[in-house]
Amino acid sequence: MVGLRIRAGALAIALVAVNGDARAATCWTPPEPQTVAETAAALSNSVNRAARARDARAAGPAALMLTAGGQRTPYAAGFLLGWTETGARPDFAVVTAVDDSALIAPFVFLGPGEDATMAQIVACGGDNMKALAERAAAAINSALLDKLAAKHKAGGRLYIALTGSAARPDTMWNIGGIAAGGGPKAVRRIQAILRASVNLGTAVEAASDVAGAELAENRPFRQFGLGEGVLTYAVADMPIARYYIIHSSPLPEQSPEYLKTRVGVSAGKPQIAAVDDVLWASRAAGVKGRIAFPDRRTQLAPETAFGDAAKQLFHDTFRRARMGQDMRTLR
Repeated sequence: MVGLRIRAGALAIALVAVNGDARAATCWTPPEPQTVAETAAALSNSVNRAARARDARAAGPAALMLTAGGQRTPYAAGFLLGWTETGARPDFAVVTAVDDSALIAPFVFLGPGEDATMAQIVACGGDNMKALAERAAAAINSALLDKLAAKHKAGGRLYIALTGSAARPDTMWNIGGIAAGGGPKAVRRIQAILRASVNLGTAVEAASDVAGAELAENRPFRQFGLGEGVLTYAVADMPIARYYIIHSSPLPEQSPEYLKTRVGVSAGKPQIAAVDDVLWASRAAGVKGRIAFPDRRTQLAPETAFGDAAKQLFHDTFRRARMGQDMRTLR
């Protein structure tokens, strides 16, 4: 158990180093295992982490799609940190996010070195998602911009999609492309996109260059969609060996109405779509995928303040993910 305590302490120290605030160390630290099964999983992670990381690298380029998680976005963050603990989390060549999941997407894209920042965003309280968005925006600075630009120039791709409303169309943003432009203007633009991700009433004008574009509106999904919206990894237009989806709520039953209507929709146009759309297209391309989602018992406690409920969801999901739970193979 000593090794596990050292591991937890290491992340607490990282929180202080990343945020420059001693209070961050008390915000969240990885919990000690509470069951025999969890203890066994934590020990297995410690022993096998390096080998799993080698296997993940050898498997080829991977893509991650974060669905529009809403107030359940802490689920995705907790799952990712628990996945890091196993050693099996890939270094994603492509990351896409829709709406609220944009708050963690830049840090996921940069890899486990930014896990502490994700924990700081979702597990440190706040009355609502806007409070989390402000914390995420504050983490976008010139140093982080340089990291995003470097991965973009090395071939990585990060896209954020914002769902349309009366105030704005559906849009997609090439975050690495914005970062590659450099300077305070790029910082402010990414911050504005993160803030808009939790506020349908905020419009961010789509640029005429590669950084921003309007998406085709997927009306069948709006009317009959299956679960949370997703932006396919295919927008990156690069070879992918495998893909993963984190869907922050339980998957609903398939909608026959959507399946019938979807037949007439062009899959070639980038859209905010359903998980099934990604699955169908990937089957045709021969790309295998896996999906993480909670069971119906995993809930935000309605009687609890949002900040406390978000932290608890993050905490519980971390524990499940470090035991290898919630990830399923798509067939």
